Amino acid sequence: MRNSSLKSLAALALISASATPALAEPGLDLVGSWDSGVGAGTEVISVQKSSARAAVTNSETGSVTILDLSDPATPVSAGVFDLGLVSGEGVTSVAFHPKDDYFIVAIEIEGVFADGRVEIRSASTGAVLNTLTVGSEPDAVVIDREGEYAVVSNEGESFALDPETGEFFSPPGSVTVIDLDDGPEDATTMHIVLPDATGTPGMVNASDPGRTSDERLLERAVDLNGDGEIADEFEDGVGGYDWNNNGVIEDLDFVAGTIDGVDVMGNEESGELVLIPLLDNSPRFLEPELAAFTKDGEHALVVLQENNGVAVIDVEDGEFLGYYGLGTTTHDADIIEDDFVEFVEDALYALREPDGISVTPDGRYFVTADEGDTDLKASKTDMPHFPTAGGRTVSVFDAATGMLLGDTGNQIDYLANEAGVYPDGRSDSKGSEPENLVTFWYDDVQYAAVGLERADAVALVSLADPANPTVVDVAPVNGGVDLGDFAPEGIGYLKSHRSLYVYAANEGSGVVSVFEMTRSWHHHGRGWHRPKGRGHRHAFGR
Repeated sequence: MRNSSLKSLAALALISASATPALAEPGLDLVGSWDSGVGAGTEVISVQKSSARAAVTNSETGSVTILDLSDPATPVSAGVFDLGLVSGEGVTSVAFHPKDDYFIVAIEIEGVFADGRVEIRSASTGAVLNTLTVGSEPDAVVIDREGEYAVVSNEGESFALDPETGEFFSPPGSVTVIDLDDGPEDATTMHIVLPDATGTPGMVNASDPGRTSDERLLERAVDLNGDGEIADEFEDGVGGYDWNNNGVIEDLDFVAGTIDGVDVMGNEESGELVLIPLLDNSPRFLEPELAAFTKDGEHALVVLQENNGVAVIDVEDGEFLGYYGLGTTTHDADIIEDDFVEFVEDALYALREPDGISVTPDGRYFVTADEGDTDLKASKTDMPHFPTAGGRTVSVFDAATGMLLGDTGNQIDYLANEAGVYPDGRSDSKGSEPENLVTFWYDDVQYAAVGLERADAVALVSLADPANPTVVDVAPVNGGVDLGDFAPEGIGYLKSHRSLYVYAANEGSGVVSVFEMTRSWHHHGRGWHRPKGRGHRHAFGR
């Protein structure tokens, strides 16, 4: 840890040598972990700060674990609740009520137009207190800070093929508002189908003649042969989809069907995984993901990742209010997968396509983790007309207007490279992939902690200057050892009387990593030294 006795002695030496010592920006120290013992699937974590507990989903076992965080660095299981899911069902999200002894868990059900459900369960016994119907494929559930409302983002991302017409179709994206004011047993719902967002400035568009939303594609698994199953991706001679029935799985492209007359392409080696062209921002293409409440709890901000936008919902009246288009980012980047990391000037021009969203504690800003999800790889030759997928940034917006204030440019990938965890194999496709984030106060400054799915790390971002968010640390979720399969997905935090702790739920490993916020002394703003990366040329470009 940085606050070691040796560093304390070094700090005292600096104090004696200078009249103006100062605290450095804080960093993240890996201080503990909790292992589910399952090996994968630990995906979403929700912390109830009032009781120092957390609810954690496991998508592999269909369960929710309650963690006791009374010792914040050493989570302990306080109960594992099997949700009793049947074939075709899956747990996607969980939200711990901020005050009361219950959590809400989201469950998707097999079938393209099948309604999902949420279950409200006791956090002490796991008993079901209520079951409510929501929209197709609920992806996330969040509760406002007072515990009066919850919102469920119903992604509805699946597509199906009409065997008679050869046309692909998908359910509309929607949001379900849950009124919790009368208690979990008497909770009620309001369902909102999101309206057409085509033409919204800053979102994807298909305004150019002959183009389909900048040629943006959605990678989706579809039952092409009508057998009720999805043929696996081709691996080691097993799986794939024999489209032409010649008994051989080969690298063969084929037209799987159409959507509005546009071809949908597949490949035998990819099984029944097809590439759906994102034609517009009509309801069938709107796919709500994560969400956050405004500070007053009156509005919910719902991310539309593939569409590069945010929907604003009035939760009391259950009404849609409007869209914010999130625009593009241009900055220095390494966009070539070549085992050599070089940040070339203005190499990346991209739609943000965020996954995670958080409203800052002061309520003035919303902050996004710009992962990217559509299938459009980075290419210098495409500039400046066709933005690629994923900003690889954390972006800050005015919560009242949706106006962009600033983003982190290339800082996340740059410092991931400095820390030895930059995924060069993802250079042409979304880089470190900022996935989800939380925001909080620490010593009178607001920060964001951001999970980096492909870098197996957590980034710490200072929001002291919202127009210039600054990455102050990138910390590997496993201390920089045996990385590659952790994939941090969910993230949460807890303030104790001693410190502040950040929790990363690692979907690939089934482990929750625990970081403590710490500071080190530095002299005249120089900070601690990080080892240089290879071939970097433009540090912290915007």
